[in-house]
Amino acid sequence: MQLKRLSIYLLLSAAAQINAAESVINYSSPKSVNDFQFKGDTVLVATSGGLYSIASPYTEGTLSASTVSSPDPSITALCRDTEGNLWTGSSQGYLTRRGRGGKITSSKSYFSAGWGITSLLSRGKFLIVGSNNGLSLFNTETMSVEKNATRFGSFSGSKVNVIRVVKDTLFAGLDEGVARLLISGDRLIASNFYDPSIWDVKVTDDPVKALVQVSGRLKSYSKPAALFKDKLLHTDSTNLYYGTELVGSFPSHITVIGARDKQTCWIGTEHDFFYSWDGAQLKNYTIGGMSLTYANKILVTRTGNLWVMPRIGGLNMPWWRGFNSLTGNTWNVYSPANIPQMGYYGDNMDHRGIAESSDGRIWLGTSGGQIKCFNPALNDWSRYCNFAKNFGDGKFYHSYTTCPDPDWAKCDAIAQDSSGYMWFASWQSVHGCLICYDPRFEPDALQADPSNAHYRRFFPQDHANYSHIPRSLIVDKSGNIILGGEEGKITVFRHNGDPLKNGITVLNTFTDKGIVNDMSTTDDLITRIATSDGIFEYDPQANKLTEMEELGAAVSAIEHENQHILWMGVPGEGVIRLNLTNESRSTFSTTQGLVSNDVTDLEIDRGNGFLWVGTALGVSRLALGYKLTTNSPSDVNVFPNPFCRSRHDEIKFRNLPPGSKVIIYSSGGNMISRAEQIRDGIEGAFCIWKPSTKLAPGTYFYSVQSAGKSSRKGKILITP
Repeated sequence: MQLKRLSIYLLLSAAAQINAAESVINYSSPKSVNDFQFKGDTVLVATSGGLYSIASPYTEGTLSASTVSSPDPSITALCRDTEGNLWTGSSQGYLTRRGRGGKITSSKSYFSAGWGITSLLSRGKFLIVGSNNGLSLFNTETMSVEKNATRFGSFSGSKVNVIRVVKDTLFAGLDEGVARLLISGDRLIASNFYDPSIWDVKVTDDPVKALVQVSGRLKSYSKPAALFKDKLLHTDSTNLYYGTELVGSFPSHITVIGARDKQTCWIGTEHDFFYSWDGAQLKNYTIGGMSLTYANKILVTRTGNLWVMPRIGGLNMPWWRGFNSLTGNTWNVYSPANIPQMGYYGDNMDHRGIAESSDGRIWLGTSGGQIKCFNPALNDWSRYCNFAKNFGDGKFYHSYTTCPDPDWAKCDAIAQDSSGYMWFASWQSVHGCLICYDPRFEPDALQADPSNAHYRRFFPQDHANYSHIPRSLIVDKSGNIILGGEEGKITVFRHNGDPLKNGITVLNTFTDKGIVNDMSTTDDLITRIATSDGIFEYDPQANKLTEMEELGAAVSAIEHENQHILWMGVPGEGVIRLNLTNESRSTFSTTQGLVSNDVTDLEIDRGNGFLWVGTALGVSRLALGYKLTTNSPSDVNVFPNPFCRSRHDEIKFRNLPPGSKVIIYSSGGNMISRAEQIRDGIEGAFCIWKPSTKLAPGTYFYSVQSAGKSSRKGKILITP
């Protein structure tokens, strides 16, 4: 059968989208700052990782997480309306109102149209919205778009970089110059935005990024600029000038300058957060949170912590370029800049190897920086020297400082087998593309006997199973170890419990299968292998590899929910959920809230019921609706409760025991509804209930019934 790409099925499965009840939280780095807004002593900062709020004395602020209604963490523009509500615009086009009491309302009009918001300005009951596709008038009372301008005079482009109103004239700075429109009286409402001739345009040599009123005249600038203490504060890219005086040089491009008052101005940067300047002192502020953008690989530990391997490289790096871990709500950054014993990462950015050993240690294989090991119990780092090519005479060292010269190695895959041995991939090593190591002992490179050295290399360069770039390792439920390489070779082997002494037995070798991207194994012993040529199933009982021909070759990452449900990452498309029982497919992309459609890796947190998605713009956490361990009545979660009609659409019943049904009763004991069952399996069930608009506010009761018996009861409060 001819291979078919998954994108075809995305079109066919449009009616089977993942239910909106499965909420998503996105994480991205806040290191890039796009806009400022001020209120009293509080400075609000629009960052690439969310909305940051910091108040005097400006020591530590709060980074707001993304929400279900506004999942894009990349905030690009801020403004306040006449009612005092804060409005935020995002790079994907979410326009969000944050009102008093924390009420959040979001419009997806610009997102649906593919308009990334670049600037916001309040005018009466309207917001003037600048975007990458034009300028728009948004009614804040009806939460609807009134009109759009997609052409400006003779300009060929329509990207609006900055907007400003001076007296009765609206100015828009575009890549080709400045467009202006008289809006006195009701002209803003009456103007035909669809007619490009209503705009007076002035061509400039460079894109207009700032509009500043200087000495009574509005001037345009190709870089950020603002008036501070009656003098121009501006930049040429990384240098900040006050008039002609150099204030300072910044490590990355200046993205925005915001003059709060006559005391302090604020400067945002591309990669180094933001600064304040009072005319004398320049101060840098950093934001706690994820410090990376592109996630190469992710790992969920047994305790539910998340580890993210970034795409970074180089010798002299700032502190925020490092491995990231998320414990609870706290992000930790581990960088050679702060922890010298980690050693450098190397100049290759493709860091892929990551695993947790049974003793809780985290092993991370870098591209040129050796194998790094973190011991959470001791909170320390060390390195295991796994030399590539012909370096190091095949020796394997453990060091808390530096590795013997030459200090270079690449490890793209790590796994621990059922006997406790660690397996490390070794890039282009003539001594063996795999290292087997007993982590209970220190490796002793001076010992010739592998049992005494506590490690052994397998598959040297002249071996039939040698892989010059081993990329993926997995241990299936029967104890087999599967190795996949970049040249399309897949090797299945096992050992009798002591590979250092007795070696291994190769069960089968498959060639010409394409670059191996990822593997996932299920309780039924089947391992699915995603390669650049397609997805293959390995059955250890038959010792055969079979192509899943209907899926095609577009999968970069694969993970199993159980033996019936697979999740697959498709670059540029998002995530696919495949039910192997009935072959139904669901999609999850930026349309449903994913931070990016460029998916790099997938991991399931079985204890908490989350699917983590690594992407080119950060990571997304998708709530599956139930834990992937057998749920008990005490695990049942009902959210939101209380249910507010003006803020919520549905009530979710998560972590239900398998086979559960949920029945809703009135306060008088009459049954009024049944919750809709979204999913059910051996791990548990997941239901939702959308209260009828005819139901009066008040107290209602729910009963969770499993195997025909009531296992959990509770109250639900419905408010206006």
